[in-house]
Amino acid sequence: ARIDGKLKIIPSIKVKAIDSTGAGDLFHGAFVYCLTQKFNLEKSLIFSNIVGALSVTKIGGRFSVPALDEVLKIINDIATVRKKTRETSHIFKIYFNFVASDDVLTRHI
Repeated sequence: ARIDGKLKIIPSIKVKAIDSTGAGDLFHGAFVYCLTQKFNLEKSLIFSNIVGALSVTKIGGRFSVPALDEVLKIINDIATVRKKTRETSHIFKIYFNFVASDDVLTRHI
């Protein structure tokens, strides 16, 4: 994605894929959700990547929709790990900034 004039790679989480049915649909649905929540482009892509990744861990498109709490917990867990370990890799910075720069967790849970 081109964000603030810079090309950025927005990584996802590593999962064991079982069935990719509906993953793209869920990514796009999550992205639209982010637009309605007025997330910026980077946060929208982070959130949507996680939703798409979680969706492939279950069989079928109908039952593979992750709960909002599940997605936000993963974002929060990654940010917490970064804080505790002082990890400085790109992915940890992205997720930490997601949590630190917004009250997403308290607004939705």
